[in-house]
Amino acid sequence: MNKKTIRKILGGFKSYVPGGVSIHGTGGTDSARYCYTIWLRHLSILYQNGFSKMFNTIAELGPGDSIGTGLAGLLSGSEKFYALDVIEHTDIKKNISIFDELVSLFANHSTLPDDNEFPRAVPRLDSYNFPSEIFVNNDLEKFLDKSRIKSLRNELIDIEKQKKLFSICVHGMILKLLKTTLWIWCFHKQFWSMLRI
Repeated sequence: MNKKTIRKILGGFKSYVPGGVSIHGTGGTDSARYCYTIWLRHLSILYQNGFSKMFNTIAELGPGDSIGTGLAGLLSGSEKFYALDVIEHTDIKKNISIFDELVSLFANHSTLPDDNEFPRAVPRLDSYNFPSEIFVNNDLEKFLDKSRIKSLRNELIDIEKQKKLFSICVHGMILKLLKTTLWIWCFHKQFWSMLRI
């Protein structure tokens, strides 16, 4: 086993050590440009390997500092997004800011941030041009329609309202107009401690 693998395994174990171990944000996903490049890099690799249809539903285990990568998926045409995390790292103001920047990045068909900007981001690509070939038949314009964007943004704001109602939070974001659903499951720290015992 190499050093990198051992470090990752040990890093995962630290969340099971009782008391005194604080868990901080993951770093990276608090940047819209990072979320944009991660989502589109993976989408590009899938497209190169024969996946030509957008996924109806996507899920992210441990989204970290934001749900930006999942938001990029929704902006690409997915209808449902599930973010599953045991620790609530996300901040609604940050998510809304990331969402707004993602909308601009997609609308401008911005070049993907490359390995110079995010040297640890994988997978690596031969070209970091916007992958227009993935979005045929003007699909992207439909996904970025002003009413759809407004609805997605309003549902993000509603998550904050729902969060205030629950100490063990199970947030639901149901986009009624779009038949789109976003769920974020998270457990309060004390509840998770009881589950781990």
